[in-house]
Amino acid sequence: MIRMINLEEYGPKVLICKSDYNEDDRIYLNSLQKIGDKNRFELIETSEGLYIKPYNFIGSIQLSKHRINIFPRFDHNFRRLIPMILFTKDIKFGHFKKDIQTHSSEQDLFEIIIQLFLEEVKVLFNRNFAKNYIKKNENIKVMKGRIDFTSQITKNYLRSDKIFCNYEELDTDIIENKVILEALNVCLKKTNNDKTKRNIRIIKSMMESYCTPYKKSVFPKIKYNRLNHYYKEVHYYCKIIIENIGIDNLYEQGRFVGKYSILIDMNKLFEEFVSCLCKKYLSNKYKVYSQYKVNRSIVDNNDKYYSSIIPDILLVNDNEYVIMDTKNKDYGHKKVSNNDIYQLNFYGMYFSDMYELNKNIKIKIIYPLYKQGEINENYKDTIIIKTLNRKQTEISLVGIDLNKCIDYISS
Repeated sequence: MIRMINLEEYGPKVLICKSDYNEDDRIYLNSLQKIGDKNRFELIETSEGLYIKPYNFIGSIQLSKHRINIFPRFDHNFRRLIPMILFTKDIKFGHFKKDIQTHSSEQDLFEIIIQLFLEEVKVLFNRNFAKNYIKKNENIKVMKGRIDFTSQITKNYLRSDKIFCNYEELDTDIIENKVILEALNVCLKKTNNDKTKRNIRIIKSMMESYCTPYKKSVFPKIKYNRLNHYYKEVHYYCKIIIENIGIDNLYEQGRFVGKYSILIDMNKLFEEFVSCLCKKYLSNKYKVYSQYKVNRSIVDNNDKYYSSIIPDILLVNDNEYVIMDTKNKDYGHKKVSNNDIYQLNFYGMYFSDMYELNKNIKIKIIYPLYKQGEINENYKDTIIIKTLNRKQTEISLVGIDLNKCIDYISS
């Protein structure tokens, strides 16, 4: 029986006692602790066991006896996280609205993703499966395409009833379908829900009549066009399942079999979410730019390039520039950090001076609200920066109620 350990993004550390994990679990957690130069969470080893302190990465980690859930601060069962992700990926909400159930609780991120994936596969069965021309080399009775003279001479020199041919044939055994079958194989091994297993077996047996499975742990690059564009949604889930839940395929003969994880950078997701909100709801008033890179914004004393600036979001119209920087921080209660103030003040100075604009320039820090009515009273939503021989800069704080936003978008 898998036991749950529930944590919260940036929440307090939690102890896993030595009796509740083995050496393989410890090594696996250490391997997940960092991605590049980012710490996903802090792992502290003591005589009592392992302390885990979560940072900005949320999701689930499967160990031998435990599943660690790290919930976002605004959502304690992943039920709002999923539509937030779907919105940023421009995936329809229809299947999620069906109130997908899991085997034990609504807190199982793996089971929620599997259910959403299965719903998308069912939709695909109502459409025509994509086909493409596949190159084949076969020993057949009737000639197709061109004769393979090398194979014919070496293998069929005593036979007159068959001929080796190279030809192309429209087939559904293509990469678009192969990754779906492989994702179904992974789901069948990982799900703990008996009803889900039965559904997967039925769909899998039908899918096997169309293709063979994809056998790699890295999702392939697929180009979408008017003939296969409707695969985008189902492939989004395939990618998560194959590259995260199915990752233990790499260790079939090793120690990490049965362990897998889905960890999402909440800082990046919040930035993408705010950017999508602006593009969807403000594009009639502004041109919206995400990750707008300004080259040569910082130069050395020889006027040579030194560094760039990249505001998260830039809104532009005939009258104003709005510079927005997303901060996944608890600025509803805490003081804004000096580093964030310096960063935004520099952005304002650059756009004011370097472009010599006559436009009105607004600078905003966008942060998430976790409770209704939450507001930072320290600044009354505005920080005023005064410097010598320069007009004052104002940085506005704008709190977004993520729960309300997601409810509005979902409806």
